[in-house]
Amino acid sequence: MATRRSLRIANRSCPAEREEHEEWRDWASLPADMVGHIADLVLDDDLQGFIRLRAACKPWKAATPDPAALGPRIDHRFHPRRWMMIIERPPAGGATLRRFLNIDTRKVIEVDLPWLANHAEPVVVGSARAPEGMLVLRDELTLVVRLVNPLTRHVVDLPSLCTLAQQPDGHSGPIPSEFRAGHKVEAAGFADRSTVVVYMRGIKAMAVAKPGDARWTRVDGFDRVLLSSFTFQSHFYCVINNILNVVVVDPAGAAPPRLVAFAELNETAVNMLSMVDDRGKLMLVCSTPQCCSLLAHRQPRLRLYEVELESGTPTLRRVGDLGSRVVFTGELGALLLPSTRYYPSVTSNAIYFRFGPFQRYLGIQRMHNNGGFTISYASLPQEAQPDTLAAHLLMCVTRVHRG
Repeated sequence: MATRRSLRIANRSCPAEREEHEEWRDWASLPADMVGHIADLVLDDDLQGFIRLRAACKPWKAATPDPAALGPRIDHRFHPRRWMMIIERPPAGGATLRRFLNIDTRKVIEVDLPWLANHAEPVVVGSARAPEGMLVLRDELTLVVRLVNPLTRHVVDLPSLCTLAQQPDGHSGPIPSEFRAGHKVEAAGFADRSTVVVYMRGIKAMAVAKPGDARWTRVDGFDRVLLSSFTFQSHFYCVINNILNVVVVDPAGAAPPRLVAFAELNETAVNMLSMVDDRGKLMLVCSTPQCCSLLAHRQPRLRLYEVELESGTPTLRRVGDLGSRVVFTGELGALLLPSTRYYPSVTSNAIYFRFGPFQRYLGIQRMHNNGGFTISYASLPQEAQPDTLAAHLLMCVTRVHRG
């Protein structure tokens, strides 16, 4: 009996027999425009699927753009938005190997990141620090900031943070340790399709730069501490004093970058903590002030809002039901699981939270259809390494206690 493989070989050698076997298709000879359309649909679903499509055959590879050959350009189409790096102490793969989780499908892959050998740990602990899935690295010798795509291995170099120093051009010599500490990047994102924003809590400064720029430019008049930040649809949003702001840059470069108030949370008893992309809408994850307390007996209250833009003026709409979705939140940001289909141990229509590296429990706020909620707690392992999926996800939005 002929096998499927033998039939394929026979068809290649005997073209006349191809018509006898309906299963045979010359997929490699698809028109280039059709391959491009299929590739776009695959890319909309997942970047890794697009990479695999290009690897299927040479004609398909030639008909699709190479996401690793962009040069100094930033192309948001190829950003791994649905992938996040699993935080492990120490990393399971050694110095340069890291594991990444697809939050839609729960698939885990291992990626070798040789850039970690010459850099500090990437700024990816929280969602605000890995804009659109991209890794933000700071070279510890030169303080050059690098944007790394862990799936395509495309790297974009940005200026050194030394260009923010108040010193004459041409200054050389070792970088003082105080300068290094003050210019640690605490959050990063995109102000537009090509402009990167970095925030340095140590000096209360925010700066922007594009690939090819000689130096970073400070955001005009900014000298405060951010409560949270998030990149949404190629805009950098941040929260200061209960006000949601957005960084605005002049495409022509004639005016300095500035911070513009976008929306205000009128409920004074609520502090805004983090933001997530909820199916193309910006969702705010808020909490009462006692939520940040380390005392377990003080009950938190988490609230969700979506930013409505239909009227032209941003308004906040309360979200009382997540359906099959789940939110994980902490002091470093938040992430949203669109479904618990591949996460049987995770409760749907709930908010998981952990605030502070010394908090030895994770909280679960289950939301009810009538607008009410219930809160329960589960213990975390005493060691730094999490032992459950929920703990792994929380590690990505909260600080890790290393003591």
